[in-house]
Order: sequence, then structure tokens, then C-alpha cells
Amino acid sequence: MAVSYEPFIRRVPLFRNVPPPLFEPLLRAFQVRQYRPNEYLFQQGEATRGLHIVLEGEAALMQVGSDGLKRQIGMVRAGQFVNMQALVQDGSETASLKAVAPLRALLLTRRDLATLLAHQPELRPILGLTGSQPHLHSVQFRTQRENEQVLLQTRRHPWAYLRFAILPLALMLGLWALAAALPSLALPIMALSIIIPGAIMVYLYIEWANDTVIITDQRVIRIHYNILRFSESVNEVLVHSVQEAKADVPGLDPFALLFNYGFVDIKTAGDAGNFRLDFMPDPEAMQKLIMYDHEIRQVVIEGKERQQMRADMAAWIGGSAPAPRPAAAPAAASAGWSPLQTRIVTPDGGLMYRKHWLVWLRSMAAPGLLLSVAALLCVMNLFNPTFQSFGVVAWGFWFVFLLVGGLWAIYADWDWRHDYFILKDSTITIIHQRPLWLQNEKDQVLLRQVDNVVAESTGVLARLFQYGIIRLSLVGADAHKVFDFVPHPLTVQGEITRRQSLLKKREEEERDRLERERLGEYFAMYHEMMGSVPGTMPPAAAVPPAAAAAPSPAPRPAAPRPRPAPAAPLNPAPPPAPLTTTPRDASRPPRVPQQRPPGPAMSPGRPYAPPPTPPGSVPGLPPLPPPPGLDSDSRRLDSGRPPRFPARRPDAD
Repeated sequence: MAVSYEPFIRRVPLFRNVPPPLFEPLLRAFQVRQYRPNEYLFQQGEATRGLHIVLEGEAALMQVGSDGLKRQIGMVRAGQFVNMQALVQDGSETASLKAVAPLRALLLTRRDLATLLAHQPELRPILGLTGSQPHLHSVQFRTQRENEQVLLQTRRHPWAYLRFAILPLALMLGLWALAAALPSLALPIMALSIIIPGAIMVYLYIEWANDTVIITDQRVIRIHYNILRFSESVNEVLVHSVQEAKADVPGLDPFALLFNYGFVDIKTAGDAGNFRLDFMPDPEAMQKLIMYDHEIRQVVIEGKERQQMRADMAAWIGGSAPAPRPAAAPAAASAGWSPLQTRIVTPDGGLMYRKHWLVWLRSMAAPGLLLSVAALLCVMNLFNPTFQSFGVVAWGFWFVFLLVGGLWAIYADWDWRHDYFILKDSTITIIHQRPLWLQNEKDQVLLRQVDNVVAESTGVLARLFQYGIIRLSLVGADAHKVFDFVPHPLTVQGEITRRQSLLKKREEEERDRLERERLGEYFAMYHEMMGSVPGTMPPAAAVPPAAAAAPSPAPRPAAPRPRPAPAAPLNPAPPPAPLTTTPRDASRPPRVPQQRPPGPAMSPGRPYAPPPTPPGSVPGLPPLPPPPGLDSDSRRLDSGRPPRFPARRPDAD
């Protein structure tokens, strides 16, 4: 049905020159709307939303003049459009459009066009929007990628902050009442009635303002801060991992119905990766944005696949192989100069992350203290006569402290170095090892099974030295995979999701490559069987193998036609011995031989047997033409039955 809308959209000058490969995503961006009679498509004074194209019905343009009277200034009928300029700039409606009959129209909002252009930047010059292009947000955030477009950045609804204003307001009124009851302390109490509620409101505002939701063309990100705990939590899920986005406006909350806020539940393949966005303004619009972004991304991917397939088919038909795509060069290995380096690039391009160096410093505190005592004992034994008088006993204590402290330090360092996780292009490996075979845990998960990544940082030291926790939720798992004391958790989180996106892209490209190679094998086999040269048309009599192998439809029986009486031969030949002729009744019409459909005859109780391959032909290729003088019906014989011939007429003699 979407194809039928193309003539209406092509009438808009902005979309007249859009090529067919890019037109399908454009079709998906339009919304089909139904309107009843006397229902407004838009009203005068409202903010413009986008382009309206009328498919069926008609609508009246109404305008309220300076005198306050409403007048009809025009009609919009099927095939016409209004508000094309609203796609590229903000504004307000200068008139109202009201349906006068049942009406069906297409709507393309400015937001949907911006989302489409974020995925299809090649549409910008075609639409002439390189100078003034519509956009939603030109914001930047810390972990934004180079090719990532922000579709929406929002906070929770202001009511999520204002609903707590009743507490400081009640406190203020209580302090005022106390000041009225204690006139001698009225001044300090009045000051406290301003300072304390004001501080509470400032704190609540900062908490509200720091919580952000960002939706890009690649990810859905929720950022939550807690000032009292000095914590930051960043929940990030890729768009292609979102299985469902459910919007809910609480019906029992009158303020939700009044201010249009609600919840948006983001559901992934695993329960551990689900999370809720609460107090979201216009939750249904956010739900549509998330799911529409997912759909338009799939359409863009399919369009690029078709373009690549067209190029490959053109190369195959021309007799050449498609050009291979360049493979990405693996990252160079980095051993690092610091003995406490926490991020190391492996030779195969992976990344190894150790725990933060503060963990090493904390584990080395106790053995370091013993080694310090051993060093102090050594100095005292060498230079203090009192310690020298103890002789072997003093040096024995020194040796014990040195041995225990040294072994403990080696154990602590070994333990720190062997707690790490390795991030590769397709797997994540978490390793916990202890010396002397005390513990050796190795947990490996597939990167494609990760559907949600959470980075948390809690505490003053964690925020100051930038370390935290990485939580991975897996498809089908109820618990998270946790790796704590990760240095720069936001950077690690971004690297995980970036490699997830690259893995998804590689898998799609590999699947497309195998499909194209399979198609290329079919083309090569076709040219081989047809005996044609690639780049040229096959012979006219040749048909594709699939068409040759498929049974042809049964022809309809030919209508009887009058046959002219043949001339009598000079020397008539006698009829064959097995055949006899009978006089024909003149009142009966001449008998016409019955035509049967091609293929072997079927009889009850006898299985189907395929026809034998004629001599000189190749299976799967068209059969050779019959010899001259042989009727086409006479070649279709039933195995085990004598051939049927039409009876000779008496007048043939």
C-alpha cells in the first residue's frame, strides 16, 4: 500500500528528485492519518509540525481576521499539500485546516525528517538542505561518537521536581508560625525559614537537572546522579537490542493526565537489561521515536544491501568479479611502559583491562608495612649498639619480617595482575586467578549476547580517581556479569557498545557476502549451462534452468475447425494391418483427435514416471526440436500403450 502513496509524495517539489533507493526510507517516515468531518488537522496559532498531503477527501482553510471573524480562504483537495516550509523551519500556523468530509492524509513531521536525515545524510544535497537543514539537537555529550547523531535529549518532567516543593513550603510555613509564637527569636527563625527551604529546593533542582535521557541513532542512554552518595550511573543499550518500548500514562495519577507525563519501559532480550524511564514528558512520542528509529535503521540497512547487490550483479553480468571490501587493520599491540598500566592492547587487537591502581596500592599496604619494619630493623642492627647486643635474635626478626613482607607483596602484586577482563571483537573474558592453584575462574561471554551495559561510580574516591563498576546483562540471564574497580568506566562502557555495533555490522556484511556469492554461483552455472559468454545475452531458444525444469502449463483443447477435403491421391497406399476403418455416419460431425497435456499419462494404481531424456539432449536444458514431419502430439507417448492415431476417413481413398 505504501507504493500507492508515491505519486502523491512526488508532487511535492522537495521530494521530486529523490532516487528510488532512497525513496523507500522516505515513505516509511510518513504517517497515515484519518480525520472525521469537522476535525482539525491543525489550528491557527499552533506550532507548525510538518507537511500534510491529502490522499482522500477535502478540507477547508479557515482564518481568523483582525476583526475576530473566521473566514474560509481556500480548499485543499486530494493530491494537494500544505506546510512544506514547516519541514525546514519553526513557526506558527497562520490558518486552520478543517476536514469537511472523511479525510485521509499523510503527515511528515519535522522531527521524523530530522531522524531520516540523521540516517541518510546523502538525502541532504538531494533535498537542497545543505545550508539550512532540519535538526533536533546539536548537543554534544561526553561519550558521543564521531558519527553519532543525537535525536533527543531530555530530562524528567518538571513535575518530578516540583512535586517535592510541598515539603520545603510546609517547613517554611511552620517556621513562620514558630517565629510568630516566639517574637524574641523571630529574626533568626525567619532567616532559617528562607535558608533551609531554599537549600532543599536547590538540592532537589540539581538532582533533577543532572538526570538526563539521551536517544541517538545508535543508543538509548540514561544518566543518573546522586549528590549525597557522590554516585553516577550510566545505563546504555543499543537501539538494535531494544525488543520493546512500552509507554504508560498512569490513569490513577491526575497530574500525569494533566501534564502528559508517564513511564517508558525499555525491554531487551534479557530481563536483567530492562529498565524504566520515569516521569518522561510525552511518553508516547518517545516510544514512537525509539521504535521508529529502529525501523528506519533496518530500512536503511536493507536499502544499502540492495545497492550493493545491484553493483555486484552488474559486475557478474559483465563477466568480472565484484571488488572485495577492504578489511579493517587490527590494532597494534601496546605493552606499555608503566608497570601499573591498567589498559593494554593485545596483539590480536583486543583490550585488556586490569583493576585500578588504587586496588594494587591498597593490597600492598600491609606487606609494605612489614617491609618497612624489616628495613628499620636492618638499619638499627647496623648502627644501634643496643640492637647489636641482641646479635642473631635481632637479625632473625629482620629476616622474618623481610621474608613475610616480601612473599606477601609478591602475592598481592600477582593477585592484582591476574584479575582482569579482555574485550575482543566477539567475546568478553573475565578472569580471576589466585596463586598456588587456590582459585582460577575464567568466564567468557559472547559479545552478541550482551544487551545492556551499565557503568556505575559511587563514592568520593571513585569520582576523584575515576574508577567504578561495569555490569553486563546477557540475553536469557537473570543476573549481571560484574567487574569492579574498572578505571574510567564510561570509556570502557563506550568501547563495549562500540564493538557491539561493529560486530553487528560485520555479521550483516558477512551474511550479505555469502548471499551474493551464492547468487554469483548461480549466474556462473547459468552461463555454463547456456553456453553463453558473460556480458552477452543468451540465445533466444535458451531458457533458464529453472524454467526448463518446471512443467509447462497444460494447453487448452483446441476448438474444432473445418478441415478441407484432401485431394485423392493417384496411387492410394493400403492402410496398416493393425488398423481398420469404418464407414462414417454422415449425420455425425467429423472426429477430431483429442489433445492431451504434455507429460506422461497417469492411470489409477500406476506411479508417476518422469519422461525419458531424448537422445542428444542434456538434462535441465530445452529438448531438441522434433524431426520434420513428426507431429508434436505424436511424440507424447504413454509407456506401455500403443500410439493413438486418428482414424482414417473413407473419403481419403
